[in-house]
Amino acid sequence: MVPVTTDPAVLELDDVRKYFNTERGIIDTILRREVNEIPAVDGVSVSLAENQTIGVIGESGCGKTTLLRCIAGLYDLTGGSIRYEGDDISEFGSRAERAYRRNVQIIFQDPFNSLNPKKTVRKTLLEPLRIHDVENREERVYDILRQVELDPPERFLDKYPRELSGGELQRISIGRALILEPDVILADEPVSMLDVSTQAAILKLLSRLTDEFDTSMLYISHDLSTVSYICDTINVMYLGRVIERAPTLELLDDPKHPYTQALINAIPVPDPHNERERTQLKTSPPDPGELRRGCRFKDRCPERMEVCDTKPEDVRVGEQWEVACHLYYDHEETTARGSRARAETDGDQQMEHPVPQNTGSTTGAGPTAGSGSAAGDSGGGGRE
Repeated sequence: MVPVTTDPAVLELDDVRKYFNTERGIIDTILRREVNEIPAVDGVSVSLAENQTIGVIGESGCGKTTLLRCIAGLYDLTGGSIRYEGDDISEFGSRAERAYRRNVQIIFQDPFNSLNPKKTVRKTLLEPLRIHDVENREERVYDILRQVELDPPERFLDKYPRELSGGELQRISIGRALILEPDVILADEPVSMLDVSTQAAILKLLSRLTDEFDTSMLYISHDLSTVSYICDTINVMYLGRVIERAPTLELLDDPKHPYTQALINAIPVPDPHNERERTQLKTSPPDPGELRRGCRFKDRCPERMEVCDTKPEDVRVGEQWEVACHLYYDHEETTARGSRARAETDGDQQMEHPVPQNTGSTTGAGPTAGSGSAAGDSGGGGRE
């Protein structure tokens, strides 16, 4: 699915693919069984503009975190490319890679395990400044603590992670990511381990700081209620593929893909008397190592058709809205268009490589003995 935004991209993903091989045991080796590839991320394209926040949502196992780790350079790509400010990160030298790691920072999901328990808050925040040789370190540490609303800073500087609450730990994680003033923040479900009241405070903080620091953010989550609060655009992932992309409010108001509809219907409504129609999904997601051809959602989809056994095309259903679903395009027209394209291609190939005409036979079945061919010279007659 190709991004529909026209704004200049600070970070651009083009057909990013990351496949993992299943482990091969002794019996598999003896029997020469093929190793299955698991397509954790399969052809994802995302364009992140300056000061834009894009959400990537989907249930557990859809490839969200793997995508984030690919962007961070923690995984090598199976295919596709990731470009930062127009340059492919796979071609970076040591200096460019160092600059990339400074300008693209991560906020991890678990604040309890992402901070070193043996380091105080002061040492945790000083470390990235020391690694990247940034000046005015103490001043920056005090300033970022105030920015993440841990004030006065003196109260927190000499504390260890075990002495802080979950919300305070996540504020430290956010401060550690922002202290280098990066261009891009990769947020991996940053509020999923916090209670609801703390979630709201952290989301407000993230929204305010990305504006103040003029930072772009890729926000990963399985919770649409939090994504809708902070993101400009939402990408819906299912088993490694983006199946719908649209501006946040438009997608929440009128989701197109049956999977997106199910996700939105699952958002709790704070009204016990509210009755609404819910999308019922069949079975559980298939094993990623045994995916069949066609739409990956077909076995759970309430709208399944025969054509779902073929891979759906990405269809533009709005100015900045795309969906990969067979419900939204004319299959006969698409088939006819594909046939015309193939016919034009075949015609071009014939023009480039014309087939020589055989004038020695009225039937055109092949060379004859008198046509001067090798077969005729050797007495082979007209054998083909």
